[in-house]
Amino acid sequence: PYGDSSLGVGGNITTYTDSAAGGTALATGVKVTNSRIALDIEGNPIENLVEIASSLNKRTGVVTSDEVVGATPSSFLAHVPARYEADMILEDVATSNADLVLAKTCSAYKNKKATYDLLYQQAGYSVVSDKSGLDKSSDKVVGLFNGVSAKTDPRVPSLAELTIYALDFLDNEEGFFLMVEGANIDKQ
Repeated sequence: PYGDSSLGVGGNITTYTDSAAGGTALATGVKVTNSRIALDIEGNPIENLVEIASSLNKRTGVVTSDEVVGATPSSFLAHVPARYEADMILEDVATSNADLVLAKTCSAYKNKKATYDLLYQQAGYSVVSDKSGLDKSSDKVVGLFNGVSAKTDPRVPSLAELTIYALDFLDNEEGFFLMVEGANIDKQ
C-alpha cells in the first residue's frame, strides 16, 4: 500500500518512495502513499514535528533552499492530499504552528502575492521578501525569497545566513525545533 511498485532487475518487484512520502516520513514518522503530504491513507492529518514541538511550548521553524511548496518543507507545514497542490499548501502555511518559515518563493505565491500576504498577516506573520527585511522584533515570520543560494550572494540570502537567523530568532528558554533543508544539493 505504500510507495509505487515496478518490476526491477530479474523481474523482482521494487518499491520506491517519492519525496512527498519521504518528507512525510521525516516529519511524522509515518509511512504514507506517494504524493501525500502529512495525511494518512484515509486522508486524516498526521501530526508533524512542528505541531508536536509547538504543543510542548517550543518555538518552531522551517528553513529550506527549496520552494516553500516543496515536498519536504510542506510535510512540516501542511496536510494535503497531493504534493502538487501548491495553493492548498500555501494556505496551510498560514494555519501551521510554525513561528518561522524561510524558503524560496513559488509561482503560485507570486500569482496571488497580495492574497497570500494578507492571509499570512492575518495569521500574525510578518511577511518579508528580501534578507534586509529579516529582523527579530516579530513573533512570527514568513520569508519567501526569489532565491536561496548555496553561497554568499548579495542579491539573495544563503542557506547559511537563513539558518543563523533562524537559530537566533527561535532561541528561547523553552527550546525550539528547526528543520533545515539544503534542497537539490546534487544540482547546485
